[in-house]
Amino acid sequence: MYESYYGLTEKPFNLTPDPRFVFLSDKHNEALAHLVYGIRNRSGFVMISGEIGTGKTTICRKLLGELDPGTEIAFIFNPYLSPEELLRKINEDFGIETRAQSVKDLIDELNDFLLERASEGKNCVLVIDEAQNLDPRVLEQIRLLSNLETETQKLLQIVLIGQPELAQMLEMKELRQLNQRITARYHLRELGREEALQYIAFRLRVAGGKGKIRFTRTGFGLLYRISNGTPRVINALCDRCLLIGYTKETHTISRGIVRQAAREIQGEKARDIAPASPRRVTLRRVMAAAAALAIIGVFGLTASSGGLLDRAGTIADQVAMWANELRQAGAQPPDSSGTPTSGTPGNSAEPSASMLASVPTVEAAAPDPPAVPPAAPANDLAAALATLNPGAARANAASSILRVWNMAALTETPRDDSPAALERFAAANGMAIEMLESTPQQLFAINLPALVRLKAGGTLAWGALVGSQGDTVSLALDAGPTPYPVAQFEEAYAGSAAVLWLEPSPGIRPLGASANGPAVEEFQTGLASLGILDGHVQGQFDAPTRAAVERIQQAAGLHVDGVAGPQTRMVISSWRGEKGMPLLTGAPIPPDRLAALLGGASADPVSPAPIPAADSASGAVKVSELPVADTNGARLP
Repeated sequence: MYESYYGLTEKPFNLTPDPRFVFLSDKHNEALAHLVYGIRNRSGFVMISGEIGTGKTTICRKLLGELDPGTEIAFIFNPYLSPEELLRKINEDFGIETRAQSVKDLIDELNDFLLERASEGKNCVLVIDEAQNLDPRVLEQIRLLSNLETETQKLLQIVLIGQPELAQMLEMKELRQLNQRITARYHLRELGREEALQYIAFRLRVAGGKGKIRFTRTGFGLLYRISNGTPRVINALCDRCLLIGYTKETHTISRGIVRQAAREIQGEKARDIAPASPRRVTLRRVMAAAAALAIIGVFGLTASSGGLLDRAGTIADQVAMWANELRQAGAQPPDSSGTPTSGTPGNSAEPSASMLASVPTVEAAAPDPPAVPPAAPANDLAAALATLNPGAARANAASSILRVWNMAALTETPRDDSPAALERFAAANGMAIEMLESTPQQLFAINLPALVRLKAGGTLAWGALVGSQGDTVSLALDAGPTPYPVAQFEEAYAGSAAVLWLEPSPGIRPLGASANGPAVEEFQTGLASLGILDGHVQGQFDAPTRAAVERIQQAAGLHVDGVAGPQTRMVISSWRGEKGMPLLTGAPIPPDRLAALLGGASADPVSPAPIPAADSASGAVKVSELPVADTNGARLP
């Protein structure tokens, strides 16, 4: 219904297990690795557990494509079977023409089949989904099947997949022998917040929705809280959100749309999906504390015990602290009648004397001044690099660059450290890449996240430079972004970098001395907006335009040829702070610093400008944070 409105080729959030929409998070990959390892090594029993909707069946289907042709599989989806029915179903799935009339005959037929396949070098696997619904008698029969073996190997590998209740069943005394035979087990958990964002982005991109649908920050936050990261629930909510967005004629999925979708799907259960606002929570806390203080005023002021007075002082301090929180939240404390006041014009409950002023005053001894905590030691980049796994660092760095661009990985991370591997990775994920030999100062001048080559001793590894603030840079090595001193980064930087970016107009030819026309005029307009062009906009790539390009290339460490190619356009886009570009410093380089940078002044033009604090109105965040969306709606890829 809504596909044509959003420009989609198909529905992105169907509940059917379409292999094209299979998104494997790190958790799913680990679970799949456990399955493949157990099967290929013929270890007997393997168990995968997980909550409803976390993707267990999806992993089962993915498993079918991971095994070689020498593996034969019997797949049992309906576990509500008796021991004899189960054996008949297993034989049927393996293609055995059975004539058996008893459990013993069925096992004999299966054993003969397995011996024949083993002599041919084949591996036979039994996969049972929804195994938590198996009767204990059937589970015991399955254990007996694991006794089908030769002197050197198991003839049948058995995979049990089920909800957490399966693990609880295996703790039963009568099933302890089966429990002991499970050699590999993995519990599949829900998607994390970042994984859920990548999951949504991935499915939208596969359905042709790149850049066409927006989720506000609060909308995505509510969706994740309701779904708790469960893929099946995410699918249901997103599908309904798109339908509601279609009826409202909007491409932006807001918190209100998510709330409406949840209510339509979950019914009465969805009434409490939105927690109490901080203002209301704080009001309740202030009122409760004030009431407690009033009681102390009645019973405690005449008490001679210092302990009670000390306790009253503690509560008074707490009331003051909560009242301050309340004011910061934009509300007023309760008035003397206990009625909260909003302070809005025309409200009948105008701010009056604070309840804090009406409760008895309690003198409390001044507490000892808190000890000043020692300054946290700076992170040691050399020490971090000394223990770094280059392969893991490369994979994490590539993923981190995609995250700051709000992209979900469509392919595996780069296979090796070569520029060719990085270029293939960028192209496969729809991004342009510029390989640079530059100084740290030139990287700061470009002001975009970059893969950077780092060295420590004899170790070379790629890391991700994703932010900078003052004398600190933010680097993603084998984990999330971590702050390090700029001086340490400059010492470890090996001189090579790769900047991945989304080119707004791919395919534009480079502009040189003979170029003219609208493209040149538009380019000159961009230069003039930055105060770089010493001339007028006239659509001819003249000497002042060439000189401006050369100054840009010199400042950014690019090849200086006076031709405006992709690298030059990338730098200009960064300096203009074009929408959607994750800048290292969180803001474009200020004009005075830019002028000094291009003029070659001795002032420090490349020292990163401070990252501005998050603005409550615009919702802007630091580059080092995952840019989900701002309150105006930011596009998911």
